[in-house]
Amino acid sequence: MSLLRHTLVLTGVGVIVILFFILVRPFYGLDLWLSDQLFVSRPPSPNIVIVGIDDASLETFGRWTDWPRSLHARAIDNLSKAGAGVIGLDILFTDRSAEDEMLAGAIRNAGNVVLPLIGTGAQPSSRPEINYAHILSPVPPLGELSANIGHANLSPDPGGPVRRLPLVITDSQGQVYPAYSLAVLHTLFAVPLPREYQRQEGTLHILDRDIPVDNNYLLRINFTPDDAGRPYISYGDVINGDFDPAEVENKIVLIGMTATGELDKWAVPVSSGKVPGVYIHAVTIDNILREQFLTEVGTGVNLAVLLLLVGISGFALPRLGLRWGSLTVVGLFAGYLVASFLAFENGYILNSLYPLLTLPVIYISNILVQNAATVIQNARLRQNVLEGYKSTIKALAASIDAKDHYTSGHSERVTAYALLGATSLQMSKEDLDILENAGILHDIGKIGIPDGILGKPGPLTPAEWDIIRQHPLIGANIVNDIPFLEESVKLIRYHHERYDGDGYPDGLKGDDIPLGSRLLAVADAFDSMASSRAYRDAMRLEDALKELQMGIGTQFCPVAVEAFVSAFSSQIGKFSTGHSTP
Repeated sequence: MSLLRHTLVLTGVGVIVILFFILVRPFYGLDLWLSDQLFVSRPPSPNIVIVGIDDASLETFGRWTDWPRSLHARAIDNLSKAGAGVIGLDILFTDRSAEDEMLAGAIRNAGNVVLPLIGTGAQPSSRPEINYAHILSPVPPLGELSANIGHANLSPDPGGPVRRLPLVITDSQGQVYPAYSLAVLHTLFAVPLPREYQRQEGTLHILDRDIPVDNNYLLRINFTPDDAGRPYISYGDVINGDFDPAEVENKIVLIGMTATGELDKWAVPVSSGKVPGVYIHAVTIDNILREQFLTEVGTGVNLAVLLLLVGISGFALPRLGLRWGSLTVVGLFAGYLVASFLAFENGYILNSLYPLLTLPVIYISNILVQNAATVIQNARLRQNVLEGYKSTIKALAASIDAKDHYTSGHSERVTAYALLGATSLQMSKEDLDILENAGILHDIGKIGIPDGILGKPGPLTPAEWDIIRQHPLIGANIVNDIPFLEESVKLIRYHHERYDGDGYPDGLKGDDIPLGSRLLAVADAFDSMASSRAYRDAMRLEDALKELQMGIGTQFCPVAVEAFVSAFSSQIGKFSTGHSTP
């Protein structure tokens, strides 16, 4: 095949892949997860103080629903006397109380208290802002006497964490409500809230800042993993006046629920556990104060980047050998990772996943083209192309093993063990190839599992196990559309099924489980037992083999265990490196 035709084929493949990514947007959740890994640690602003309604406060003053509003009035009085710059009281007062006048008096005297409202019942609207059917507002006279009111709604991704916050919402009558964070900042700077919020060129111009928002007025929050270092005071201490006034003087004070088990807790990209909503509002205010914004670049920029990568790789690969072609792809791959990180550091979020998937697709397409062009002329070159497949697959598997140094080389060992048992069963060359591919990629789904769970130095919780058990499905989905891995998908999906039917993800039993998956299950369990982990040492090989035999008929297939144990015992010296020997 001529160089020009080769280039056109690769470019055509790249364009088709690009159109698929842009129009279908597969693996969107994984792309968001990859961008979450780019957050870097930085100290939170010392000028934003969290006053938490915490466990100690509830222990002192009793059940939250029984608190008299006089306690909040005392807290506001104490913070006002201490010189707080603005008091954000993230508590929704929607019902009347006999002590409303006392609380209203404290709000009026302070003159800088911001109260929240909440929109409920999101509904379609002709307006770009998120529209709510009902607005829960503070009762009179609390709302009228507050310095400002802003909505405290958050916008979590479906089934995922909070990454965005709506800076503006509307109700069914078209009334516009600014975010709680904006109301706090306008109160701090003694600037009236705008009457209209006009988005121009992707930004809202507020408080002399150009704040980037999307078409629905959502701000992408620039989280910091260091929220634990944010200045904090217990609400009980504020009520009792038992705090240093210098801690709040001229500062933004945000009061919110932080007690264990309360509902106002949210998943965020930088924390393994849920965090109180008041912390999310604090981060948003911090972003706006420091102008540390994140902007998701538009489709046009991502399309231009993809076309550039396809153009470079499509031109270079036909003119280079496998070695230099792979180095070119690796260089482009690494360069784009660095560019994504630098862009993120400068406030721009590039699409992390699609370019990194496009490059292997182009590379694999290049190998396929070269194979098709040369198979008639040279069988030896065909073997080199097949080795190129294996190199690409092993590179993908190595990227998963690299997440945890305790599992380094795991995929290669499991593949070797599975093939050892399969060979003794005299499986065909085609079936051995399918098994080898599945073995190398059997844990590829762990790319979607958080590092904190994979590398946890101890037993996993039931919830963490539920997450771990998703990796066979994730892995099968990742490779499902790759033609030469079509037969390996089932083996990857079912490699954690048990012979007695108590496995996952589908609870298959006995011979309903593909033989290759049964062999992988034995090989995977053996390597796990014979390898060291963060929370335990490796088993002796002799003990690991006995454990396999004890699991016959329950966890493991008798045929698979006997085939592996017999073959392994005859070659035990070959596999002793890195494991405990008998």
